[in-house]
Amino acid sequence: MDVLSVLGLTSLLALVMVLGESLFNSRVVGRLGAALFFFHGCLRQLASFLPSAYLHRAETWGFWKQIAFVNQRHLPFAVGIFLLVLIFLIDWYRRRSSAKSFLFSGLLVAAVPLWNASVFLAVAVVVFCLLVAYGLWWLSRVKTLPVLGRVLAGAFTACILAAGVIDLSAVYKSSRVEVNYETDSLVYGLVFRRSVIYKIPDSFPAGVVREGSSKAPVTAFEGGHGSGKGQFDNPRGIAIDGAGNMFVADTDNGRIEKFSQNGTFVTSIGPFEAPSGIAIDRAGNIYVAEVGSKHRIQKLGPDGTFIAQWAPGLYGPRKITIGPDDSIYVVDSGDNRIVKFSLAGQVLASWGSAGTGDGQFRGVSSVAVDPTNKVYVADPMNSRIQVFDSNGKLLAKWSIPEWAQPLGFEELAVDPDRSRLYASSAHMSVILVFDLQGNRLETVTPTPPDKLDGPLALALAKDKLFVLHTASARVSAIVLQSK
Repeated sequence: MDVLSVLGLTSLLALVMVLGESLFNSRVVGRLGAALFFFHGCLRQLASFLPSAYLHRAETWGFWKQIAFVNQRHLPFAVGIFLLVLIFLIDWYRRRSSAKSFLFSGLLVAAVPLWNASVFLAVAVVVFCLLVAYGLWWLSRVKTLPVLGRVLAGAFTACILAAGVIDLSAVYKSSRVEVNYETDSLVYGLVFRRSVIYKIPDSFPAGVVREGSSKAPVTAFEGGHGSGKGQFDNPRGIAIDGAGNMFVADTDNGRIEKFSQNGTFVTSIGPFEAPSGIAIDRAGNIYVAEVGSKHRIQKLGPDGTFIAQWAPGLYGPRKITIGPDDSIYVVDSGDNRIVKFSLAGQVLASWGSAGTGDGQFRGVSSVAVDPTNKVYVADPMNSRIQVFDSNGKLLAKWSIPEWAQPLGFEELAVDPDRSRLYASSAHMSVILVFDLQGNRLETVTPTPPDKLDGPLALALAKDKLFVLHTASARVSAIVLQSK
């Protein structure tokens, strides 16, 4: 994996040099542009003239930090293909008689499915670095300031590269980089992953990890921060199977923990890379959304054995739910869309994009489906829930003014028995309750002295609503009123 990452980044830098030389007929510009791209952390300040929305997305996806290209090796490969197209199109434009460049760039366009907004934004960063390199090269060649121009160009270049070296040092200081998930923009954009090595004893069954600690496990309702049995590290998802067993996506421990109905620890399944969403079908199969660098869905059997994996261009799969017709709905948060799958992993539908209009999302965080196959999507930064049919046609919008705060991890759950929809946010101390027409009915909380402590995920089982807390790393059960 490390070799592929190094090759991808090295190839990308070589293409940046070629593009710079093609655009400005100068090897100096190409080489300097590649250096600035690799050490470009402080150029974020020079890009302040960009529209705030684009600058924010650049920061969110981490393109001002080299680690984004080191950890996400698919990104430099996709950007490299884009740069190849630009290089060959420039060659064709200048020669006009060269059909090879035009045809070859046309073949590369077949890689368009690899290109999304993040790739286009990364290419914009490349071009920006080349423009800065050209400006420094021009300054060094100004005839009216033969000495001063070179001194200024050299000083600016040295400062930019020095700041970039400082930024890059974080990649090499340790095997992983610790971040505060509540404030780090890379986590918010679902680009960052923690590089953790999990050691699994050979004697354990495939796909199942059983901790050998002599310490008695705690229940899911006790929880607590840690890596022991029943403990959690930044848990993100919860699901209940047909027998009432509880499954929790223990994200930063890279595992799924299974508990009985009364919260007793049963086993752990893993390892995974940053498991975020989890769902269980009628047959007991387990579906896990991995964020990290994999950006995929894994399907496991009821015993945790691997069945299949899907990764059809997902970028930040966050949450999963299964509809009454057995369709699987995935929140693809990096692309602000919902993707609908069959149980076999075939893409049935996809809708959504970034924005504030109808059918668009800002920070899409959760999806739920009612018995009539209506799809409810949490659109938190737009302070609303959007309701669609199963093919993505917009049916209604519900306003939730309490939302619109970053990193709220807003969650939805449909109660088919009571015809209710529950909505939470990590910033709220209550769970909102709606009927399925969008009328707000009430709020619910656990029985005192228990209280909500950063509610992050919801799951329903008969007469109880289970709430996963991010702050205290535990599960609460809210007893629901009779039908």
